[in-house]
Amino acid sequence: MTEEDKKLKVLVFVPISTCGCSYTRFMDRIFAEFIPYSEKIDVEVKDIQGEEAQSYRLFNNSVVILDPPNRDKPLIFSSFLELRRFLEANFPKKELSVK
Repeated sequence: MTEEDKKLKVLVFVPISTCGCSYTRFMDRIFAEFIPYSEKIDVEVKDIQGEEAQSYRLFNNSVVILDPPNRDKPLIFSSFLELRRFLEANFPKKELSVK
């Protein structure tokens, strides 16, 4: 697999054990940002109350990007706007065509 073919590993942390209404808006906004980059990223949803979230010191709904370009440690976003800026700066959007 070439560097160009390598997908960006993205972890989305939300409180899975609580009512979905507490994180639905966050998920909607985050996944709306992922759509244009769907061929470039691999997304996994995890529980914010789990040990992995604790290892990143997460307390709120968050997105963790593992091995981001030009960085030597994971990036953590709690805002979809910050995530959008990162994605736009690092990846060309997939052209969406309407048939």
